[in-house]
Amino acid sequence: MEKNSTKYFFEGKSTKIKSMSKIIRQVAPLFANILLYGEAGTGKNTVAKYIHHKSKRSGEVNFLNPAKFYKKDKVGDSIDKKIRNLFIKSSNGTIIINDIADFNKVLQSTLHNMVKYAEETNVRVIACTSKDLKELVRQKRFSSTLYHLFPANITVPPLRDRKEDIPSLADIFLTDLKATNNLEKVISTELLDVLVAHNYPGNVRELESLITNLYIKSDVQDRLLLPSHLSEDFGMTHSKVSNRLSDDLYRLAKNMLKSGELTSKIDVYQEYKEIVEIPLIKAALDITNRNKSVAANLLNINRNTLAKLLKEYNID
Repeated sequence: MEKNSTKYFFEGKSTKIKSMSKIIRQVAPLFANILLYGEAGTGKNTVAKYIHHKSKRSGEVNFLNPAKFYKKDKVGDSIDKKIRNLFIKSSNGTIIINDIADFNKVLQSTLHNMVKYAEETNVRVIACTSKDLKELVRQKRFSSTLYHLFPANITVPPLRDRKEDIPSLADIFLTDLKATNNLEKVISTELLDVLVAHNYPGNVRELESLITNLYIKSDVQDRLLLPSHLSEDFGMTHSKVSNRLSDDLYRLAKNMLKSGELTSKIDVYQEYKEIVEIPLIKAALDITNRNKSVAANLLNINRNTLAKLLKEYNID
């Protein structure tokens, strides 16, 4: 979502986008740290970069990812030093923090000191999150002092709340694909109606992926993209997927219970629990680059509980 990012978000027709753009125009020129709220795929990083551009800061943009700051690096630099060096490098520029809610309590304290230090080096900090930080503060899972260092709050709306922008977004993605592949394709009116009706749980990122998939998988001679070019599972809502998965798990449970009747050697409950729980834990570890603290937070369980499960299931 980098090309034409201005058009993605700031030339939209929707009320939500116009409202967000107005706030950005007011806040961007000021020296104020910003908290960007938004679901996954809404384009928080793109919005953060746009804010930096509108601030007319002379320094560079750098990203701070919590998953990369849990271990000492090969030359032995401490976490504090690595973060401090990033702030120095970003003098007169902007640091964009990905998933600030994923920082543990120790790193929240370090980050608090660095954000305060940012004033000395004229670094603006834009923190992104999809979680309710105010609620995490209430639960004492996020530092209240760090939270209050971000006085400006901006919400990036989900695509389902800015459906008026879908036609122009789709055209932008197609224009980018044409520039790269030198092959023009057009979305039919019928297909556009289908695209606008979809709710996009993956937001703008899902729409971009969908348009790219349509472009690539349609025949070269098919200049006009039609609903028939969509994959069979398009439009499958989360609830429908959940229902289908639930049915599969029910059938599995039923078969296991029947097998359990034939032999007392089968611990049905434990085996079924492992089938469901092990993939969930492995997915959390993969998503967080095997960072156990972040994975535990993602699963909303205690780190010690995760450690016990890893040992129980022999997960490396």
